Amino acid sequence: MAERNALTAADREKIHQQRLDMQERRVDYEIAERKRIAAEQAAELQRIKEQAAAEIHAAEDAANRKQGGLKSNQAPVAWWADEQGTPVDGLLTRVDCLANSFKLTVQKADSKQNVILLVRDPSKLSVRGNAANARVEFDCGVQRPPRKIQLVHDAKPDARLGTAGDVRVVEFP
Repeated sequence: MAERNALTAADREKIHQQRLDMQERRVDYEIAERKRIAAEQAAELQRIKEQAAAEIHAAEDAANRKQGGLKSNQAPVAWWADEQGTPVDGLLTRVDCLANSFKLTVQKADSKQNVILLVRDPSKLSVRGNAANARVEFDCGVQRPPRKIQLVHDAKPDARLGTAGDVRVVEFP
């Protein structure tokens, strides 16, 4: 209204400029307010994270005190269990498919001798290495070309199936 009712063009321009300056200050204030609120929220989130971490560390310390914890000269004990058994390195030359299992023929790397091993339940087979996140799938029959394979088996021969043991772990290097 003041801009419309101004007597001279100079007054109109002055009032117009003041209105633009006021709008710019309001926008700047709103931006600054949003930044302040975001900073407060980030600080609150960081405080909650630090508090949660402190609670976790306190629980860990309490558990270590309760169990005696490690002494300064003790080495930590590995919590994972490597499969125990007989390792075999070589080339997978043949896969015989049975009802719910596989017989693997592996040509040993250190000799031309073949070893026949049984995979009783493929879903329970432990896989290591590059194929660890993938399912192990075997194509039945002669493998062309033979694949490098590393196995760990239990060395318990099965005379009925003619195998040297059950495969526990497989790795395709």
